[in-house]
Amino acid sequence: AGTKESVVIGYKAGQALVGGEANVMMGFQAGLSVSGQKNTFIGSNACSSAHIDTTETVMIGNGAGANNSGTKNVGVGMGALGGVYAGIEQAAII
Repeated sequence: AGTKESVVIGYKAGQALVGGEANVMMGFQAGLSVSGQKNTFIGSNACSSAHIDTTETVMIGNGAGANNSGTKNVGVGMGALGGVYAGIEQAAII
């Protein structure tokens, strides 16, 4: 499995991305440990400690979704859903 259709910009952004497809990870350590697919992480440390299989998730903001391990979550704003570990279809706008 290869990574395709993904855009990764930033120091250590998408570091674990080896098989995920259709991801956008922009910012310092954005999506650091994620290898899922169809994710959008924008901001410093957005989904930085998230579970490797996080999929179909959007996090925008510094530290948004930092510890996310669920799927289909949306967080907008600094630290939004940063403490959600196993949420599915959760949303927060700060």
